[in-house]
Amino acid sequence: MQQHVFLELSDITVRYGDVEALSGVGVEICRGEIVGVIGENGSGKTTLLNIIAGVFAPEGGSMRVDGQAYRPRTPADADRLGIVSVMNTPNLVGTLSVAENVMHDRYPRNRLGMIDWRRLFGECRRLFQELDIPIDPSIPADRLGMREKRLVELVRAYHSGAQLVLLDEPDLSREDERFPTTLNLLRRVTARGGSVLVTTHRIQTILEIADRVTILDNGRVRLTERSAALDQEAVLKLLDDPRKDVYPKLRALAGKPVLRLEALATRGGLNSLSLEVRGGEILGIAALTGDQRMWLPNALYGLDEVISGEIRLHGQRMRIPDPAAAVRLGIGYLSEDRVAWGLQSGFAVPENITLSNLGKIRVRGLLRRREELRVARGYVRRFNIRVRSLSDKVSTLSTGNQQKVLLSRWLFSNCRILILEEPTKNIDGPSRNEIYNFMNAYVQRGGTLLIASSDIDEMVGMCDRVLAFRAGAPRVFARPEMTKSAVFSYIAGKPQRD
Repeated sequence: MQQHVFLELSDITVRYGDVEALSGVGVEICRGEIVGVIGENGSGKTTLLNIIAGVFAPEGGSMRVDGQAYRPRTPADADRLGIVSVMNTPNLVGTLSVAENVMHDRYPRNRLGMIDWRRLFGECRRLFQELDIPIDPSIPADRLGMREKRLVELVRAYHSGAQLVLLDEPDLSREDERFPTTLNLLRRVTARGGSVLVTTHRIQTILEIADRVTILDNGRVRLTERSAALDQEAVLKLLDDPRKDVYPKLRALAGKPVLRLEALATRGGLNSLSLEVRGGEILGIAALTGDQRMWLPNALYGLDEVISGEIRLHGQRMRIPDPAAAVRLGIGYLSEDRVAWGLQSGFAVPENITLSNLGKIRVRGLLRRREELRVARGYVRRFNIRVRSLSDKVSTLSTGNQQKVLLSRWLFSNCRILILEEPTKNIDGPSRNEIYNFMNAYVQRGGTLLIASSDIDEMVGMCDRVLAFRAGAPRVFARPEMTKSAVFSYIAGKPQRD
């Protein structure tokens, strides 16, 4: 039976100055299917979604929706046709409740035309129960983590009756506790005749959930094929990236103890943790939920209150009431939410790199612009940050390059302990490798890294030890017992399998 084509793109071309972001791209999306777009950062995945979503228009080519010409001038044009975007940066109003964000402009009203708040919250609670989503609809959206925010956006898209959901780099790791819920939402959209277009670098997962896959390479379509006809090795060969999934860990000599925790307990959930971490060490933090993975980082960065026990830095007992105090003590933090906690999207690359240590480029209170540019050029060369010009706003960079800008910032700050939350999430093979090289360079200079990640392969490949939590109970894995099977079996509470 032939499927009905909902969206058809033909010969789409997009240029950024002299750079061709998309060149002659053609894609079809049928009703009732999930289409995956695989490609490295900078391959054109996000540009493709922005074209469909009406963020900007292509220089060439055409689009058709249900056979009719489709020329969106704004995202509102796309929204009127049921084309809904769930991008990397959450699009929720943080001061409004989850329910208000989900219902958006579809609030139930009483006979007087006023918002019926009881119905609004009641309908949203029933929707979340139906979808098995353990989020309280009455809390403000800004209290949610990144995964929860994106899940709420997906619920909003589903509730709105979206005809096409554009999903940019979702966290589709099977090891994440939200994976079944996310997949259930996507399949509910397609079950009622809608479509889903997913961009990702998680090859194996997208081959399992998508009906068809399009591979983008440097703005061009390399292949479009049924997922059942492909495997991960075939995709990697097409992407021609022999460095994918390689962890270039260099063994650094462990230095003196830098951080010592003594029976540390926090209001957020950490309970009587005792641990010693040395200079030159990479410590991974593993747990089934993002909240548990962030217990220790939140305490060290002044984001959670310590209720008992001690934190000692270089042998001295320390109180860390807020992030400013953590930074003064030489502790840096790179959040998974790069926009809310890191990037200054309206600033260029140099301003983003030097932001954490402006005193180093000031004389008598005046900013030395030439010195700032010199510093930025050095980091751009060192970490292969791909920019057309140093004056480009950091928001125009790919995800991997944005992450390298933030890593450069913390390196320029001279922090001695650096916390990385999901450091390579949504980042392709070459950029991941460059970030791993940063990790190696950082600890070889005597720095200490704490990595809170849902990617257990990454932690086993790059860490010296892994601190794993199961139901709040910690266990430290060191080599050679530190295997993916052992760590995952512990945090999941499952018997270990060989």
